[in-house]
Amino acid sequence: MVYRLLLGRLGSNSVIDYQCYFRYPWKISIGRSTSVNRGCEFYGSMMDGRARITVGDHVALGPHVRVLSAGHDYRELDLPDTSASVAIGDHVWIGAGATILPGVTIGEGAVIAAASVVTRDVPPYTIAAGCPARVLKKRTINGHHTI
Repeated sequence: MVYRLLLGRLGSNSVIDYQCYFRYPWKISIGRSTSVNRGCEFYGSMMDGRARITVGDHVALGPHVRVLSAGHDYRELDLPDTSASVAIGDHVWIGAGATILPGVTIGEGAVIAAASVVTRDVPPYTIAAGCPARVLKKRTINGHHTI
């Protein structure tokens, strides 16, 4: 109930486990039937009102996943704030301990392996892993599924 009031959007049938952290929750939207496992962290940007974090429908986030839409410009000594929106498509699975950096789009149906650091876009229906994450192969779906 509290998350429905704080988040920009929380879709029906979504579950948020305990010990999750939402920085600037009004800039974070979570779709329908999405599972946010324990200890996940979402860091929105305070400085840039346009930067958002959007999580699609039927998404599974493993424990301790981090999603960041803000950072700092290392090229300047005073480290000014930077930000860029993050979009996670429908039917995505992100493994435990993965980190998603600002400006990344994860396409529909993609899988991100545990402990990966995603620094650039991941195409739909692919499997990505590593630090930095790289696409390893296409994801194939067995059987007939209706969505």
